[in-house]
Amino acid sequence: MTAAAGGKVKAAKTQTKMRPEPRGSGRRKKDSAGKHKKGSKPAGKPAKKLRRDPLWCFGKLGPDPRDAISNASSGEEMSEVDVPRAKTGRPRDGLLDRLTRPDTELETGRLKRYRCAGTKCSWACSGRTSGRILRHASRCMYLPTDLRDAACQASAENAPGSQLARLEAEAASREQTPGSQGGTSMEPRTQLRLSFDHSGRALATAKLHHIIVRLICGNGIPPSVLDSEEWRELWEVANPRYKPVSSSTLAETQIPQEAERIRALQIELLKTKHNLTITYDGGANRRRESYYTIHVTTPAEAVVRPDGDDGRRPFLIEAAAGLGFSHTGEWIAQQMLQVIRQIGEGRFAAVSSDSTGNTRTCRRFLCATIRTILDLRDPVHHSNLPIKNICALTFFDEVISNLRRTLTFFAHSDEAVNVLFEARVELDIGRGLESIGTTRFATITISAVAMRRCLPALREICTTKRVHVEETNHLFMRNSPASLTFETQLNQLIAVTLPFAKAITCLESTHSTIADVFLFWCAIGASLKRVLSDMSSGIPGGVKSEIRAIFNTRWHELFEEEPNKDVYLAAVYLDPDWRDSAIFKHPNPLAAERKRKRSTAEASGAQSSLPGGACEPIVTHPDIAKRVGARLMVILKGEVESGSHPLLRTDDRKAQGVIIDRFLMQFRAYARNDYPFNSLAREPGQSVLEWWTTLKKIHASDVLAAIAIKMYAVVPNSMADERTASTFTWLNSVSRNRQNLNSMVSQTQIRQYYRARAKARPHSDPKPSVRFFEIDSRLRDDTSASKKPAKGKFKATNTNLPAGDGDVDDGMMHPWLDDKLDHCGSAAMFDVERYVDLDRSELLGMLSSDPVDPEEEIEAHPAAGTSAPSRKGGPASEPAKKSDEPVDWTFKLTL
Repeated sequence: MTAAAGGKVKAAKTQTKMRPEPRGSGRRKKDSAGKHKKGSKPAGKPAKKLRRDPLWCFGKLGPDPRDAISNASSGEEMSEVDVPRAKTGRPRDGLLDRLTRPDTELETGRLKRYRCAGTKCSWACSGRTSGRILRHASRCMYLPTDLRDAACQASAENAPGSQLARLEAEAASREQTPGSQGGTSMEPRTQLRLSFDHSGRALATAKLHHIIVRLICGNGIPPSVLDSEEWRELWEVANPRYKPVSSSTLAETQIPQEAERIRALQIELLKTKHNLTITYDGGANRRRESYYTIHVTTPAEAVVRPDGDDGRRPFLIEAAAGLGFSHTGEWIAQQMLQVIRQIGEGRFAAVSSDSTGNTRTCRRFLCATIRTILDLRDPVHHSNLPIKNICALTFFDEVISNLRRTLTFFAHSDEAVNVLFEARVELDIGRGLESIGTTRFATITISAVAMRRCLPALREICTTKRVHVEETNHLFMRNSPASLTFETQLNQLIAVTLPFAKAITCLESTHSTIADVFLFWCAIGASLKRVLSDMSSGIPGGVKSEIRAIFNTRWHELFEEEPNKDVYLAAVYLDPDWRDSAIFKHPNPLAAERKRKRSTAEASGAQSSLPGGACEPIVTHPDIAKRVGARLMVILKGEVESGSHPLLRTDDRKAQGVIIDRFLMQFRAYARNDYPFNSLAREPGQSVLEWWTTLKKIHASDVLAAIAIKMYAVVPNSMADERTASTFTWLNSVSRNRQNLNSMVSQTQIRQYYRARAKARPHSDPKPSVRFFEIDSRLRDDTSASKKPAKGKFKATNTNLPAGDGDVDDGMMHPWLDDKLDHCGSAAMFDVERYVDLDRSELLGMLSSDPVDPEEEIEAHPAAGTSAPSRKGGPASEPAKKSDEPVDWTFKLTL
């Protein structure tokens, strides 16, 4: 526990009413001597009987209020230090006096030494160069938040970009005011004069400083290149007047200052947005400096731009240094809350991360503190877990072992790699073997697909004895039983893991939605069911049962457990194209009968018995609608009681009751496809978010639309952190292993701001999800039935640096393949089949590597009947609510 945390505990003891301890915090009560005692109670005072919260029953559906974190500043509590004031000389900088303290113990030579003002911080330097001190202070975790913010602001004001902006503004003002102060008219100053006077030279120097910072950071060039003779000679020839700065000035002053300026610009932009998504992930550099990156992603916009950009853009806001701290869930949550409160709590709608012990606990604390944030597991990490479970099955031990042994041989033999390359060229095989990585998702599947792709070339070189593969050479002898068995085992491993790998390729995009997660997992289940139902696969029945159990376990964790239960299902249901889809089982039998009668009446020219000739609206999937309605009610409760939406937020019980009644009526109308939802059909090219944005302007649908917009605006994955980790790995190479964390983070922030941008889709597409065959990826090319498949519409998002041709490494150096995971048991069927039809062709087509025949593809079914407004001119009247009645947040609605 840090000193700051200890300080908070002390302060809490002086209060008469203590905050309930968070679950899992590990804190125990103390006796009068200060020692911990299990199960002890304070003596002298009887325990107070807690009042039951009238809304206690909803604790099971939402975050636990006991997990909330108080609004406290991080860092150490500091006391003022008396600094000697000189009577003459340069005036002292008050901020530097607050950030540093004289270090008399280590003072040597003429320069005085100063150390960081943080109590536990060991950083010290000779002299008080502002750039160096501000660089450290802006990232120091031992300083209070207000001092760190002041250091960041001071750094941003002196950044090369800030200086350039000020000089450009001054130059523009001089061009617009050619007259003198005395009023005598003068000739306008020409561009030539503006370029060669003192101000013009200063502007040119500022531009060069700024461009050099972008050049170094954007291309991963070591700052030490600025000290080379070639760099000096370059500027002596190009511009003798320009005096480049040294590498130390660039690395210790200009780059950190520009990074702080960019961070300030990003926060300023984020303060104008709502429905933001915050993500985080941990890591460490080559110096073993641990960190947690924190990204904030802007929401999707209603109207997609012509270039396909939907407005989502991730920003690296913080990389919290974890050295010297225990990375508990509460500590991570405190770092997240600092970023959130700097931007505004009411502007965030979701948090996403992987589900390790501390990151999952962090999400729980965060959602309990800010009740409007959706707790989302990262679907990409979660989709990779079943692959690990499948690889741990005994049935696949032999094929994985042979695969690793073969890769190990080629990793240690350059001659064998060259011979294999020649054989691939002769047989027109594009790429070679691919390594089993430690950071790439579905890496074992990608490696197995590459091995299957190279089998003809391997058989050629082994049969002709051009290469002898140690331990596994017999597997590549042409037409041998061992070779055929190995190929069969490869096909079996690929068949049961490929659906997960394809879904990962689709879900790792910045443009994916919460609805995509549910749909692609349904598609995984449909693909697995087809594979396991195929008798020619050769997979034993017991192994099939184990694979079903693995899918069921991971499905239950992602979709059936709190706090994620029915969140993804609700997003799918809020898409009008999937609301009445036939992928859901147990439809209302009256819906089909109503549709048949309407068709018969239309064919015979008969009129409906209802006013206006309309059919009575009906819910196609009432069971799904009830589950979705209950989850949306929980989300609405958080927005009404703790949110910032002007339409929903209120403390008045009467107003809360009115909002509940309006939501129930609007959801009932949507489930029945009644007014106003049947009067506003989705147009071609219109996204789901745009459709709901239009409905938000209508009084009869505004409450439900506000929730739908929130769910479709957020990003369900944390791939922004994975891409940043890849950039860190690229920058922090073996040759630059002395690079510290602050330099690595600053260069990455500059690179991402000026060069990296969320890859836009080539064009706008109204479909709720992009099918796999529409993505231009290597995995699609390797699994397509066509020799040369057509180029995909959408570019795959790569989260890691691409491996080169023939890039294989030691297959035995990946310990995760040797991990013994918990056995998931056996299952006779997929649990999702209780309410989802996995035999639907639209689900199978989502993960197909080739386009689906339009004649065979069954589109999502429309509504059971086109419904007319329940009352002309608007919705039904809203019953009044007495202000003294308790608010009932139970979803009670007859559909």
